[in-house]
Amino acid sequence: MSFTPEELAAMAEADAQIEAEFELTYEEVQLSRELDAYAVWQRSSWAEIEKRETSKKNRARSYCQNSESKKQYQREYYRQNLEACIARKKAWYLENRASVLAQQKAYKKSLKKEN
Repeated sequence: MSFTPEELAAMAEADAQIEAEFELTYEEVQLSRELDAYAVWQRSSWAEIEKRETSKKNRARSYCQNSESKKQYQREYYRQNLEACIARKKAWYLENRASVLAQQKAYKKSLKKEN
């Protein structure tokens, strides 16, 4: 089904009028997000909601509690496997040498332009 030229003109005029008048404020966007969250909440069961919330809290707590121990583990691993780490880094550099050199040249050139 195709539209007549008059109908197309009327639709274009209505679209232009809507675009000219349509404007969302920050408060309206926030309300929309809250309504979306409420709709998801209504659709979910309590078990799903609790599981999602506890999972979010556990991830945040785990990140905060374990960040230092993870850093310490990474330092220890690097010290214990120093030769393997250096070999792995060197192999990566040799594989990606051209792109690394191009990045370094671009960086040095940008520094010269700034000074």
